[in-house]
Amino acid sequence: MTYSAALIGCGRIGAGTGGEVASHASGYQRDGRIELVAAADPDAGARQRVSNLWGVERLYDSYEKMFVCEEVDFVSICSWDPAHAGAVRAAVAAGVRAIFCEKPLAPTAAVAAELAELCDAAGVGLLVGYQRCWDPAHRAARDYIAAGKLGEIQAVNGYYVGGLRHNGCAWINLARYLVGEIGAAAPMAPVTDAEATVPVRLDFQCGATGSLLGGDRDAFSVFEIDVVGTAGRIRFSDAGETLEVWDVEDDPHYPEFRRLIACRQDWPQPQMHEALNFAISGAVDWLDGSGDNPSSGHRAAGDMTIVEAILAQGAVVPESVEV
Repeated sequence: MTYSAALIGCGRIGAGTGGEVASHASGYQRDGRIELVAAADPDAGARQRVSNLWGVERLYDSYEKMFVCEEVDFVSICSWDPAHAGAVRAAVAAGVRAIFCEKPLAPTAAVAAELAELCDAAGVGLLVGYQRCWDPAHRAARDYIAAGKLGEIQAVNGYYVGGLRHNGCAWINLARYLVGEIGAAAPMAPVTDAEATVPVRLDFQCGATGSLLGGDRDAFSVFEIDVVGTAGRIRFSDAGETLEVWDVEDDPHYPEFRRLIACRQDWPQPQMHEALNFAISGAVDWLDGSGDNPSSGHRAAGDMTIVEAILAQGAVVPESVEV
């Protein structure tokens, strides 16, 4: 079966630039089960680019106009963050079957939860663009940790830039995906700006502690996560493109000590430049009834709940946050 898709927001992550980094549009082209038939963007230049790159002919300057004229199975929402909620509501009203919305789903946890419940009530699949959940290496790391091969998790640390509400929520989503739920979170410094890149102290329900430290995006971009257990260590660096895994062995030089050594398991290589292509195929699998949704709207609402706890100067995270 071939599904029809529409794109809301024709910028880099939606339509790409014609280069090697994946976009929603490239994911449609790569997966023969879905066809991009329409796109909406208020910017005429962006509309022309999606037409030139991907051959889309039905173009609109607003999603409202698009939904009057188009009936599609699948919608990607790649507009600016404040416009996500309105686009999700419009897509549900238009009768789409699945929505792939870029992160963050909504500016607040309450709105994100409302959107997730709206989609549930309408029988619409809601997937949120935390693309690492579809990368084979990140999935392998999650399964490795879940199988207990890293032992008892002791520490989960990382770095990010770009604001706690934006890239920070992506790190929180990844930490929850790999390790499990966060029980408490607090800023390490006073929060004076809700859009700031806040340093954070974390306590995980598994007993691990951790920290998320912010950098200056004007200096360089960084996104790393480092998970340390009693039986080894896993670290993703270079924005997720590099995976390092260590086992534990007796130290041959210092008796009674143990050391970390490179893991000999054959690991899949991270493919973050392809992650959106994997995500679109995963979304189509979900439409076909053969795939899961590792990044649901409810999980996205949980991420924002944690973000809001941090911005409120630290709090215990509600038990209602979805695993």
